[in-house]
Amino acid sequence: MVLGCLGAEQSPFGQSTFFDFRMRLISSGMDERILERTAQIARETGDFTKKGLNIALDSAPLKGHGKVEDCINLLGHAAKKTISCIAQLTNHTVAEMAEQMDAQLFTASSIKAGLDVNWSDPQEKKEALNQLYCEIESLELWLREHFPQECKTGGLQSSLDTLDVLLQENLEPDLDDGLVKIIEGVTPDRQISISDPQMRHGKKSKSKRFNGFKNHIVRDLEEKIILGACTTAANRSDAEAAEELIEASLKGERTLESLSVDRQYLHAPKVIELAKNGVKLLCRAPAASNHKDLFNKRMFEIDLDKMQVTCPNGQSADIVLGKKTDFPAQKCDVCVLRSQCTKRKSGQGRSLRIHKHEDLFQELSQLEKTKEGREKLRQRTGVEHGLARISQRQDKKARYNGTRKNTFELRMICAIQNLERAQYLESEKLKIAA
Repeated sequence: MVLGCLGAEQSPFGQSTFFDFRMRLISSGMDERILERTAQIARETGDFTKKGLNIALDSAPLKGHGKVEDCINLLGHAAKKTISCIAQLTNHTVAEMAEQMDAQLFTASSIKAGLDVNWSDPQEKKEALNQLYCEIESLELWLREHFPQECKTGGLQSSLDTLDVLLQENLEPDLDDGLVKIIEGVTPDRQISISDPQMRHGKKSKSKRFNGFKNHIVRDLEEKIILGACTTAANRSDAEAAEELIEASLKGERTLESLSVDRQYLHAPKVIELAKNGVKLLCRAPAASNHKDLFNKRMFEIDLDKMQVTCPNGQSADIVLGKKTDFPAQKCDVCVLRSQCTKRKSGQGRSLRIHKHEDLFQELSQLEKTKEGREKLRQRTGVEHGLARISQRQDKKARYNGTRKNTFELRMICAIQNLERAQYLESEKLKIAA
């Protein structure tokens, strides 16, 4: 209907036209402009242009489009892709190129099928891993010897760089026998997919994990309009998206009155800056982490006027913002509440870290203590509703590879929601007029 070809019997353009058009929109940043324009239309329709801004930030997990692979499959896939790249450059098939390089292992139906070992046997698994490592090393040496110039440019250089990164992220020397072994745990920013290199491991909670990305939006809580959106890798902190989202919401001339966030966004310098400059920050205070059976930080009285902290037994110590404070050991050793306060050895007093923004955190903790404050904190559910609507449209799995294309799709969905909001506001006006 939009393109004027509704009911046409023949396709008026090729499928690639949509791809080309989407890439032109992305390269020119038009997706951001479209979202801004739909927000403006909804705002003007609802006569919100003169009101202050009360915004909220939030994120939701987005399962990646690419295939997630374990260490061995990941390395095998990367090696096969490297062979495929040189095969294209030399007009050979992958099988012909692999035979020439004596790397037939990478032409098997799967890398584990090619290695053909009992993967339940630790020793056989280790031998297979080292065989794979040696094959990859031989592959790289052969390429650098026979195609030195091609290895320094273009797709082949990119493939080799990816292979080197994967080796560093997944394997380490085994000091016991001089071979290699899989690194225990997960290295920071580890690549988990060949088909989508920007996908990462993410955590929704301590027990719930996902692979892919995070969708972030900023929504005006009163107007119910989405002002900005972006997609980041799943392992990136929510705080990293905060500045982009806030800047998107401040492009108009209106004054920001309140900012509602969850604790993850408190790490963002922009959020702290706004709070220090008079914007009302609505957020729960950082959790007082400690052993469950011991006194936590909130049980200590922190006096920022006197720059002192007082423990539950009445002992005081001087504090410095951003530094750790130690209570006198001689006082703590004889304290009747010591067993409830610390598990440190005798001769060591209880320690407490005072955050450099402790004054702000104390203000936040007061919100949770009053009925009015708790009601204000609950208003943030408005942005969660917006994310829920996005999830219904987009599903929980990414349609594209990479953060930029998925940001494009997210902004288009947000633009649709803004237009729906404008339509609703217009219908409400007509009802009142009638």
